[in-house]
Amino acid sequence: MKDENGKITIKSIWKWLRSDTGKKASFFIFYFFFFLFIFVLLSSGDNQTTPQQEEGTSFPYSITNIEANNYSFSYILTINDTNYEYLGERDNNTLTINDDTGIYIYSYQNGNLTFEGGDNPLKYPEFLNIYDLKTILKTATLQSETKLTTTNEYIYTYEIKNSQLLNLLNLTTDLSIDIDLDNEIIVKTNSNKEFQEIQLDLLNFMKIVENAELNTYTITLTYGDTYE
Repeated sequence: MKDENGKITIKSIWKWLRSDTGKKASFFIFYFFFFLFIFVLLSSGDNQTTPQQEEGTSFPYSITNIEANNYSFSYILTINDTNYEYLGERDNNTLTINDDTGIYIYSYQNGNLTFEGGDNPLKYPEFLNIYDLKTILKTATLQSETKLTTTNEYIYTYEIKNSQLLNLLNLTTDLSIDIDLDNEIIVKTNSNKEFQEIQLDLLNFMKIVENAELNTYTITLTYGDTYE
């Protein structure tokens, strides 16, 4: 590429590019930068996540095993040390729970649970709805993650304020003195960090919502087999 004086100039470069050697070299140079450009473009595209991917990775564990599948579960409501136990099953948009007194059917409509009729056994079905539970967990503050060495399961402890729950459930209360008390939520996963159980200690929340003297108010949802 040097001229007769041993210098590299625009004229000498142009002359070299028009030579057989220059043509071959320019061919490889072109495709080298072309494929480099494609590689960078694809790499940047891989790093872009869709809203659905971002939603799925907003937790330190996977909840899609419950969102994307049908499943069986148990629902235990404990009020003042008395347990009310239900067995349940989700089949697409139908969610059924039953106890000793009967069978109760809910349906999903735009992510909300609607009771199909009769006496509704659950005053707050939001705590049964996996989509409402996800919203609650996103609003809550993660306090700790613990790995159980004997089983390799994981325990996640959250806290959420009364005011936050009131807002999420569109409820109000006159007992503003207790508005910022915390409620504890515990999530349990298997060794693969797949959502298995959630326990909500809602004593502080229910005291102001129900305006009643309570000593315990917990909800425990344990998920069993999942299937398509």
